[in-house]
Amino acid sequence: MSAKRGKAYYARKVKKAVHLLFFRHRYKPGVKGSELKKAIGPDYLKVLKVLDGLLRPLDLQVKQVFEVPAEGLRLGAREGPEEPSRSPDEARYYVVLRGTLEPTELKYCGWRIDDIAALALSIAVILARGGKAPRAWKSSWPRSSRAGG
Repeated sequence: MSAKRGKAYYARKVKKAVHLLFFRHRYKPGVKGSELKKAIGPDYLKVLKVLDGLLRPLDLQVKQVFEVPAEGLRLGAREGPEEPSRSPDEARYYVVLRGTLEPTELKYCGWRIDDIAALALSIAVILARGGKAPRAWKSSWPRSSRAGG
């Protein structure tokens, strides 16, 4: 196989990987490794490595994340040595920022300050409760009579 044909071969696969990673097509963001393997082929890890190199100038990267089982969600729990033995097909792949956003750039993301505060509070509660939180949160805060409550 010539080098020119090889470039075209990987260019088509990278294009397909971009479509899968950038556009949400299920309830969860990102793409499972098994979905990438089915759509791109068994060499999807090489394709993701090429895509990661193309995303570097844009300050983005392809990130591999394994789902943590529910019993592993406790405060201070870290990924152990069993992580490398997991198959890449079980992981989810996301496109994330390589660096960090400056505070002046955050306002262009579409998040209001109260949204960010609610997210910070939610993360703090989950961490304080050892990685668990109830689905319906009953607040102990008094309700305002003007708010309809």
